[in-house]
Amino acid sequence: INRNYAPAYFYAGRAEFGRQRRKAEAVEKRQAAGEKVVREEDKPDWTNAVVAFTNARDRDPENIHYREYLARALTESGRKRDLTSALEQYDTVIAAYRKADRGGPKVQPSAEVYYSRGLLASKLGRPRDEVLKNFQDALLLDSERADYIARYGEELYRLQAHQQKDDGYVLEAKAYFELVREQFSKQHVRSNYYLGKIALLEWGKESARRPNDPLHKVALDYFQQVVAVGGENEFPDVLFQIANI
Repeated sequence: INRNYAPAYFYAGRAEFGRQRRKAEAVEKRQAAGEKVVREEDKPDWTNAVVAFTNARDRDPENIHYREYLARALTESGRKRDLTSALEQYDTVIAAYRKADRGGPKVQPSAEVYYSRGLLASKLGRPRDEVLKNFQDALLLDSERADYIARYGEELYRLQAHQQKDDGYVLEAKAYFELVREQFSKQHVRSNYYLGKIALLEWGKESARRPNDPLHKVALDYFQQVVAVGGENEFPDVLFQIANI
């Protein structure tokens, strides 16, 4: 057995990653069904996948696919140091894309890499401009993914809340959420949730606003559509928003 054969470690890592992903999905389904306590033995453990992908990467550092899968496993583990390491792996992959643009070895850029890095950067509290750039790059490579579009809109909304300036970012975010509803699905959870939030913001700025007026009802309708497809698991405060309206 050749202990320096990187593909062997990589495919072992993929098999282990798949096993743990199935365990994670089973836990998620049980929790969505109302189960509160999950036994330790039922929880996914990403350690072996991380070790396998790390071994593959160490034996072939130039292989960006190994780094991408290592980043995925590190992200799944959820530990702060692992999330930081995952970000570093994505940065190395993206650096390879840029090197290729300058005439280096040819590699095919992946929208999923940019999107995953954006999610991770947002989770780690990186600057909003950095996060937005990741989602923009993902959309440049694949503009037909509803989750990419909606997540970009969400970051625009958050940037507006952080900067507290004019409504420019919120209006742009609103356009993206409406695009998702029009071109993909009117039941899209993230889009409906934030369109409800934006409708409430617009209602709050009306001088003659009153409860249950048309704009107030628009917000309620968006929030009710979130609940209709089980979106309260992802956005728990939607129930509070409905009760408050």
